[in-house]
Amino acid sequence: MATVYSTQLTEGVRKYPIDDHGKTRIQYFYFKNTTGAALADGTEIDLCDLPPGRVRILPNLSRYKSTALGASRLLDIGHRAYYKDNTPTPVVDDDDAFVANKDVSALVNDVPFDATFMKYDIYSKAGVRMYATVDGGTIPIDAIIEGYIFYVYE
Repeated sequence: MATVYSTQLTEGVRKYPIDDHGKTRIQYFYFKNTTGAALADGTEIDLCDLPPGRVRILPNLSRYKSTALGASRLLDIGHRAYYKDNTPTPVVDDDDAFVANKDVSALVNDVPFDATFMKYDIYSKAGVRMYATVDGGTIPIDAIIEGYIFYVYE
């Protein structure tokens, strides 16, 4: 019988604080369409900012909910472009990195982000803005999108 090791226990592996006892944090977001009019199909909603540095998002613990937005409405949640370092080229926008084409035509409550992956690591120079997009029709007056993002940060 052999003893084998995880990547984190392999000799010489560089570990980051998020790998070794990083602190779990929660970023809450709440949006209500109080503009007095329906918002156009494809409107982008800035939700919250995550801090600069190394952040590990935990999609399977992150959640969202929304009021019924109407027939054929689909929700995406992703991140804006951000800079990793002093290079002139940013990491590009990814509008559906965490939630992709989820049906929000009827009320949805306490739905996890897409949990096809355990973690999503971001390393940014100045932080990362999270945003949502609703496609398939307008966003009604008083529509609500609410949730929270679990992440590890040190």
